[in-house]
Amino acid sequence: MADGWGQNQIVALDLVADYWKMGKVLFLDEDRMHVPLIVGSLTDEGFVSADNCYLRNSQMGNLIGAADFLWAAAVLHVLSKADCEKFVTSAHLLLKPGGTFYGWTVGNREAGDWHTTPDGKAKRYLHSGESLRALFMQLGFSKATVEYTSGTMWTPDDSEERNIEHLCFSATK
Repeated sequence: MADGWGQNQIVALDLVADYWKMGKVLFLDEDRMHVPLIVGSLTDEGFVSADNCYLRNSQMGNLIGAADFLWAAAVLHVLSKADCEKFVTSAHLLLKPGGTFYGWTVGNREAGDWHTTPDGKAKRYLHSGESLRALFMQLGFSKATVEYTSGTMWTPDDSEERNIEHLCFSATK
């Protein structure tokens, strides 16, 4: 399966089922990928909380503190600063002691607001490597590493190409 993990050891979580379904079609995995999917948001305090937690009573059992690894790609930069903190807090809650949260996000050398969030209610927040590492440590991770890779991109609000940084991260509980 994925890096040696069996399908019975993997749970997918996404905002909408359509993204997971499209990925299975794109990567020709429809007939061989049978991983349970939970639809929800790690920024929703009712979805992931210590007291009232959907993931505590999911069809797969209690997922709080059960994950060895969590992967998040291209997620954090679409969130506001507050929602990014909620997302990382939820990731920490789902990990076992010694578990690792890793992935990548768009970032910048200087942390700050970026474009409007998809719901139009707030500004997206771009972390710098330093601010993302500090967030991991502030929220209880024992170790965090963030590395920069450079790139360029166009976005609908930009009149020209913008230099960006990809932040590849790893944080251990």
